[in-house]
Amino acid sequence: YTQYNNLVVKLDASGSVDWYTFLGETSSAAYNSVQQTTDGGYIVAGAAAGNIPTLQEKTPINPYSSNYNNLVVKLDASGSVAWYTFLGETPSTVTISVQHTADGGCIFAGLAAADIPTLQTKSPINPYSGSQDMLVVRLDASGSVNWYTFLGGTSSSIQQTSDGGHIVAGSAYADIPSLQGKTPLNAYSGNLDMLVVKLNASGNVAWYTFLGGAAGFEGAGSIQQTADGGYIVAGIEWGSNIPSLQGKTPMNDFTAMMDMLVVKLDASGSVDWYTFLGGTDVEQANSIQQTSDGGYIVAGYAGADLNPLYGKTPINGFSSSGDIMVVKLKNDGTL
Repeated sequence: YTQYNNLVVKLDASGSVDWYTFLGETSSAAYNSVQQTTDGGYIVAGAAAGNIPTLQEKTPINPYSSNYNNLVVKLDASGSVAWYTFLGETPSTVTISVQHTADGGCIFAGLAAADIPTLQTKSPINPYSGSQDMLVVRLDASGSVNWYTFLGGTSSSIQQTSDGGHIVAGSAYADIPSLQGKTPLNAYSGNLDMLVVKLNASGNVAWYTFLGGAAGFEGAGSIQQTADGGYIVAGIEWGSNIPSLQGKTPMNDFTAMMDMLVVKLDASGSVDWYTFLGGTDVEQANSIQQTSDGGYIVAGYAGADLNPLYGKTPINGFSSSGDIMVVKLKNDGTL
């Protein structure tokens, strides 16, 4: 191969390789997200720094333009390319998160460093803000663009919701006083804040909110809809405590440097509870899922030992260098 190629590997239940494939041809390409689709195949998304004129004799639905482009590839169950597409026109764009949708299409969230005035003759629902923006694109089952929108800030996670809409989480480096005539449920704090946006099925803004404190810096790494119709968000708190959010106080207090930050929102975007998970060094939450018992599992990184946490000691001790950190929370945010 030439430069960097994407590598996709399918493992069986015992961890042995079923198949693997390279997806890059002669350009530098990197994938950030993959998900299985209802037909047994896979949707893979990331970015390409150069053109990929063909993949397994397929040509792209939307052509490469220049700089970094969003790159989405649909594979069948055996790993062969069903279709692929570039989505960026002329600016630099990168896909961060992709999810298969109930109608067989996909939704992806990423970053755009410049305006994209049209995509396959479509124009954006919400215009580009003039700086780096969240970019959300909805594709149909064949890879064509249904709609796309800019939402300010940056994105890290997206999920289709039970009403056919979408929930997006990321970070905002500046205030967004309005989105499509809506104002934020919780105001911008003045620093880097978590940003959560609820879209309806057509891509219009239902509500949005900032989650942060006046002194620290916050960012969302993962979001998921919960069984009660609300949302669970996990990310980071860097540098300072958040003593209150919408009248709530944290279940577990901020410690030092950077902590995991987990926030439970209700269906309307208001704060149910929030908690910090950290010690004396750097902790970061990258992924969160609700579990079958109604609680939550959080995965990320710890730069030093956390002992105790919520009065508990770890099942497996810290290794003396940066470790994967996994925390199981109850439904109310306690350990």
